[in-house]
Order: sequence, then C-alpha cells, then structure tokens
Amino acid sequence: MTNVDTPATFAATVTITGDADEARVDSGECVWAGAAHLVPGYVVSISAGSAVTTSSAPLRVESIEAHPDNGAGTCTYSAYFEAIAANQRSYELWVGNNVRQPSFTVDQLKDGPTYRLEGVGPRSDR
Repeated sequence: MTNVDTPATFAATVTITGDADEARVDSGECVWAGAAHLVPGYVVSISAGSAVTTSSAPLRVESIEAHPDNGAGTCTYSAYFEAIAANQRSYELWVGNNVRQPSFTVDQLKDGPTYRLEGVGPRSDR
C-alpha cells in the first residue's frame, strides 16, 4: 500500500461564442474564416502548458442563430469539465481541431470564462 497524494480538482464550464462566417443549424457546425471550424462533439482539452492533458470534455452546442440571407450567424458552444487538477499555475484550452485559446488561471477558469471567436482569430472576454 502506498500513500500517494491526489491533487484537488474542480469543475468548470467554458463557453466559446462569436459571429461565424458560416453557421449551419442542422449540423451544429460553425466556421470562422482563418480562425476555427467547430462542430458538436469535438474534444476540448485543458492542459497545464506542457501538452499533457489535465481534463477533457465534448463541445456542446448552446445556440446557433443563422442569418438566412448570407449563411453567417452567431454560434455559442460550451464544454463542461468535471475534474480539473487545481494545482497548476496556468491552463490552456484546446479544441479538437487545434484551436488554442489564451492561457488562464484557476480563478478565471472557475469563473466560467467565455471566449469570443472572430475571423481573424480567438479573443478572450475574460
């Protein structure tokens, strides 16, 4: 029998939203030119900046409001993480298609950060 410390964990929800160049309500797919291509089920991972995943969760559609005149729309996704190791200095969020978000602290993550995607790249609304 060994005595191994188990790090404390916490749960968090991260929201990714923005005005997409293409929004498809039927498939839940949204595309930001030059920035991201998101669909429900993509795996969202949190790492401690060392490429080692500390937690992962599937991306879920919260809402897609498509503009029928041009195919663009506003898309909102979320990912709920049940157990994130609380002993890291900073965290990085990665979406299944390698969209990297800015780093954030434990407190920012616990507050449920929202990231706004734009065609030129991701921007944090922390």
